[in-house]
Amino acid sequence: MTVSADDAINALPPGTRFGELEVLGTLGVGGFGIVYLARDHALEREIAIKEYMPSQFAQRDGRSQVSVRSISMRETFELGRRSFVNEARLLARFDHPSLLKVYRFWEANGTAYMAMPRLVGQNLREQRKALPTPPPEAWVRRVFDAVLSGLETLHAQQVWHRDVAPDNIFLPADGGPPILLDFGAARQAIGDRTQVFTAILKPSFAPIEQYAEATSLKQGPWTDFYALAAVMHELLTGHPPPPCTARAMGDELAPLAIEGYSSGFLAALDWALRVPPHQRPQSAAAWREVLDGRAPVPPPQAAAPRPAPPRPAPAQPAGKLDIEFADTVQALPEDLLQATVVPPAAPARGRRPLLLAGAGVAALLLLGLFVVQLRGNMARQAPPVVDAAASAASAPASTVQPGLAASMPDSVAGVADAASAAAPLPVTRVATVSLGGAAAASAPLPAALKPIITEKAGDFRPVPRSPVFAAPEPAASAVATPVQAVPASTAAAPEPRTAAEACGGRVLLARAWCIDRQCEKPQFRNDAECVKLRELRANNGGVP
Repeated sequence: MTVSADDAINALPPGTRFGELEVLGTLGVGGFGIVYLARDHALEREIAIKEYMPSQFAQRDGRSQVSVRSISMRETFELGRRSFVNEARLLARFDHPSLLKVYRFWEANGTAYMAMPRLVGQNLREQRKALPTPPPEAWVRRVFDAVLSGLETLHAQQVWHRDVAPDNIFLPADGGPPILLDFGAARQAIGDRTQVFTAILKPSFAPIEQYAEATSLKQGPWTDFYALAAVMHELLTGHPPPPCTARAMGDELAPLAIEGYSSGFLAALDWALRVPPHQRPQSAAAWREVLDGRAPVPPPQAAAPRPAPPRPAPAQPAGKLDIEFADTVQALPEDLLQATVVPPAAPARGRRPLLLAGAGVAALLLLGLFVVQLRGNMARQAPPVVDAAASAASAPASTVQPGLAASMPDSVAGVADAASAAAPLPVTRVATVSLGGAAAASAPLPAALKPIITEKAGDFRPVPRSPVFAAPEPAASAVATPVQAVPASTAAAPEPRTAAEACGGRVLLARAWCIDRQCEKPQFRNDAECVKLRELRANNGGVP
């Protein structure tokens, strides 16, 4: 093999020594290495030395040292070098007549080397070019069986060659068995990193899974079988099959039909040349069954369906929220809940259920803020409240200051008018109040607003007459009656010990608002939570 001037620059000069091994000259140069003729002075024999030298990434620096062409290529170069050493270590484990023997391997000069027997002969491609017609089937079967036997030895150790090609099958001049050269370890490692497949792979002999990154197209024995069948195709027809990337788009490869060859042998080669990996032979034993005529070629089979990705769980429909506002809102009307909370619906895909649920929660929060504001407006406009017992003894009926109804906010008046026809809810106790001073000349409270005293005197709140707010209206001729004690059988639950206990199971804004109102009561003045609330309000200028 002739060596160009550029290759000679990167090659080691004759006379270079590696201990007892001396380089005599250059035998050949490839894209990933240089092969030298060397002499082993200890054993007095000629050998071959292969050097890892990827010309794309490395160059000879000075007389012997190898360096990368740029810093950015350092990682890729080192990855290929480690794969080269692993290939040498792997070949040193095997002792098969059709696998290249490695005597030793080492690292030096910034790269790696392996020592092998010196082979004299031709590779399969050179041999085929010298033949005017296809060789006899017996000769082809001899080459084929030897290479398949070597591959079977590799596959037993879960090793794939991945670079079976006519120029990697060597035919010794002494008539020995064909030898499978050059693993694609360094070649494949660099290809996986750089994705330069056209420079790494041999397109006519590389199956589709060597191009793909999908995990469903795994490499295995079927990868080497495709390449070996492609080698046989070139040996029989004089040209390789089209690249599998083109065949995947539209396969125009015709079945082999060579005069003088058995149909079983040709059909077995066609089987291994199928593009989908799962449709090829999966083991050397299965391939031999068909090659020897002991089994028919399996028909093409569809690939196993991929598992469908898990579907997201349907969104849960929004339900009614149990929200109470302390002492002011005792229950929410059913029609109000239906208007503000999204009713249960069939699960739907997408984000629509989440948006509807969010809208319902937002509507409830706005309702709560409205009620809080309503109570504040009432509290600011209502007159001072006196003791209920004293009121019962001194006043004939409930009175308020003149103009109170006229000064009510429009929103409150509207709520009162809308709820005027509803049935009242029972209350624990009903009493009259005396406003004192101008109360004697004041007009009676409008029917829409009646004072309600539930548990404590002084907890006065005018509420509209409705299922939520209304109090029972006394008869027009009735005379104010004193507050009467509640029978023991109908007495309320025990007094709460803390403001938080008084608020029960309320949540979010309702609970915070309730605790704030409960802390205004004398019995909770020394409650720890109320003390902390007053301290926060004092530190923030009156804002809790």
